[in-house]
Order: sequence, then structure tokens, then C-alpha cells
Amino acid sequence: MKKLVTDLRNLPNKLIYSIIVLFSVFIVIYAYFILSWSIGMDTKLATYGLGNSEYLYPLHTQYFLLDRPTLAIITYVLGQVAIPYFTLLISMSLLFVSAIIWMVILTKKNFSIIETLVFCSFYLISPIYIFQFNFVNQAIGISIGFVLTSLAIYHFSLILNHDCEKFKNYVASIVYLFLCIGIYQSFIILFAEGVIFLLILEQLKNIKTNLKVIISILTKILFVSLAALIGYLLISKVIYIFIGESHYLANVYEGWHSNSFSEVIKTPITLLC
Repeated sequence: MKKLVTDLRNLPNKLIYSIIVLFSVFIVIYAYFILSWSIGMDTKLATYGLGNSEYLYPLHTQYFLLDRPTLAIITYVLGQVAIPYFTLLISMSLLFVSAIIWMVILTKKNFSIIETLVFCSFYLISPIYIFQFNFVNQAIGISIGFVLTSLAIYHFSLILNHDCEKFKNYVASIVYLFLCIGIYQSFIILFAEGVIFLLILEQLKNIKTNLKVIISILTKILFVSLAALIGYLLISKVIYIFIGESHYLANVYEGWHSNSFSEVIKTPITLLC
């Protein structure tokens, strides 16, 4: 973390001024979404205490049941119910923090201010944010997940840059990724995509990377991902001993395992057509 703080202080002044302008534009763009208060249908029951008591638990317990221990802890600490407008404002601000971490990563890769700002502009307007943050009870947790994913990618980029504290960066990257998966399992995909994206950028920057180096980088990605995933699965097994498994997850897994491979592939194709 000290390394990140140092890198933040070393950002060019022009980029810092640009960050202030970009944040202002970012908030204006998302103003309608932030001010249009609504509750996602999946969280109505938990918010207002309605529904079948057999399936209804406190929100943090539901997240434990859904294999999201980090999100459960965040929800327990911050409270069970979202605060109108404030929750989404904090969520979008945290998302912008993750973009700032990406600015640090790209600056260390010797990208220009224009290139960095263009990337972050596209990063901040992905449709996935509207979809995820519509479930307002988990919006802050999800935005923290984006910050943690960016931190995991940042420390992994230091490994690729042959930073002298390689062991610490491995540990930091694994821990941050472990926490991300505990918020939402798909963050492991975002991590892998982010690191591979950096590898592609190096190729576009005419940095010669032979096949041996590429295989080495992919092996490191696999190692960090597996280490974080194994830790996450072990924690999940321990949690299930005390709380049990979600009916939702049990039904999904049972359906996938009981159907043939052709049926699993055929079903979504049929629905799309």
C-alpha cells in the first residue's frame, strides 16, 4: 500500500487536474442514475422483511449462504438497508477510485495522459455498472470489489515489472483477489482480463515479448487465481458447516450436474432464439 501511495504522489500534475475534471463529468453523467432511487427486485424481500420465513434471513446471512463471505461482512458492518442517494453516490465514488488505481498502473507502463484518460473514460462507462448497482443493497460491496480487483491487478503489475518485493506483491495480489471473489465470484474473471489486457498493451507498445515470457506470465496469472480461489472455496466449506448452503445455489448446481452436457448447452440457446 505504501508503494501505491508513493505512485499516487508521483502522478503528473496535469493528470491530477484531469482526474478532478473527469470525476466531475463522471458524477454528472451518472447523476440521473444516482438520483433515480429504486430497489432491485432481488433485494426487496430482504429490505422490507417480507416473504416466506423459511427462506428469509438477515441480508448478511443471505450473502453467506450465497458463497459471498466478504460481501456478507461488508453488509453486516455497513448496515442491512441502503440509504437513498447516499449509497449510490458512495458506490460510484468508489468505482472512480478503482479507475484512479488504473491510472497509476498505466502511468507506470509509460502511457501518456491522453491514453490513460481515454482508457479510464471507457472503463467508467461500462454497462455492467448500471446492472450491478441496480441491486442497491449490495452496491457499496460491489464497488469495493472493483477497488480490490484494481489493487490485485496493480500488485500483479509490479510482479511483471520485476519489483524487488515480489513475494509481498504475490501475497497482496492473492489476498485482494480472495476478498474480491468473496464479494462476487465473477471478479476473478475481471482480474484475469485486466492482467491479460496489460500484456496486450505491452505488445501494442512494441515491447518484445517472446512465447516463453508470455507462458510465464500466464502461469503467474493461473497461480494467483488458483491460490485465491482455493482459499475462497475452503472458507466457503467452513461457512457451510455452521450456516448451510443456499437453496438457490443448491438448485443451480443440482440442475447443472443432473442434466447432460447437450441439454446444458441447448437450454440457453433455445431461450435466446
